[in-house]
Amino acid sequence: MPETVVDGDGSTVWRLLGEPRRHHVLRHLDDTGETTTADLSRAITEYCDGDDEQVRLALRHVDVPKLADADVLEYDPERDRIEPTPRVETLCAVLDAVDERLE
Repeated sequence: MPETVVDGDGSTVWRLLGEPRRHHVLRHLDDTGETTTADLSRAITEYCDGDDEQVRLALRHVDVPKLADADVLEYDPERDRIEPTPRVETLCAVLDAVDERLE
């Protein structure tokens, strides 16, 4: 059974947030709603100066499936459609709280 954000285990949240690229995924989904790995990749590379193809591969094979397994988003790889669940808002709130503490 995959771990979810609401399992009550804080380590799940930190594992999901351990990769900074996933912060951008969450923020993008929170801002735009439904998206694709291509759109996500473009948004991330514009912000972070990365190689679009490498970012897209990491999103498709690592980040998006990991977030989908935790029920943070729904992913249809055949249609390349990514939809947020309410847990995106929860994780963005965690990111906001951390950002506020670091200011």
